Amino acid sequence: MRNMLSGQFERMINIIGLKEENRKFVWKKYVRTITVQRITLMQLNIFFIHCMNSSMRMMKHMR
Repeated sequence: MRNMLSGQFERMINIIGLKEENRKFVWKKYVRTITVQRITLMQLNIFFIHCMNSSMRMMKHMR
């Protein structure tokens, strides 16, 4: 289960092109959400986009 999600995650990350430290942050959030709710890949993609948006906002604040 996790390996499939990990592969899915890697592909999404590569499309967006996140830096390493941001990957860890997003991955933690991603895994925590998956563990709490057994969600479908569709929901996963929506969640992932949500994560990306919040991490992009965080990066803007850090500058």
